[in-house]
Amino acid sequence: PGAAGIPATALAAYRKAEGVLRGSQPSCRLPWELVAGIGRVESVHASGYGLRGDGSTVRPIRGPRLDGVEFALIRDTDGGRWDGDAVFDRAVGPMQFIPSTWGSWGADGNGDGVKDPNNMFDAALGTARYLCAGDRDLSRSADLDRAVLSYNNSRAYVNAVRKWMDTYRGVGVVETPDDVPAVPHRPDPADRISGVRPGPGPLPGQGQGHRYGLCRCVLRASLLLSP
Repeated sequence: PGAAGIPATALAAYRKAEGVLRGSQPSCRLPWELVAGIGRVESVHASGYGLRGDGSTVRPIRGPRLDGVEFALIRDTDGGRWDGDAVFDRAVGPMQFIPSTWGSWGADGNGDGVKDPNNMFDAALGTARYLCAGDRDLSRSADLDRAVLSYNNSRAYVNAVRKWMDTYRGVGVVETPDDVPAVPHRPDPADRISGVRPGPGPLPGQGQGHRYGLCRCVLRASLLLSP
């Protein structure tokens, strides 16, 4: 009673990502609930997009076009391969990576030989790798905060992710069918500010890269996802 639901495939992807990092970077102490917290804030675990057992979705998950009008300007970096836009970039997939960032942190979480940010298994593992960069120990509260801030430099975002992480740890999790949609959380239209950074940005020492703005809302404007 009171357990929080996570689609079966998403839950498997989060737990698998934790297992991979436990083997490759044991000192990071990555909890799968942290990855799940990000997945919940970013796309509600790809719920409502036709999540399949292999981690793919029937419909692509894309953030707003970064054309410099309402949001920051990021011209195309992937030839439209991942975001379907050959002119401007868009954050993509259940964990909302910017294509150029995915180029550095992408991972093959389902073993099919492709690093696809639109795949839940790949995106979860890419997120885990990103959070564990820089010799962080995520069992330390300060390191965990720094890791999430590197994903999105917003205290409100950190608080939202922590809330879901604590929920999954506290009340427990129940595995739900992939085809049962949930109502996504979306930011209030008043919080759709220009300059918000969709998708994780660079780590300290990597330059400005895609870290081009702060989000004043609890959830990022990249949650204005288009099916």
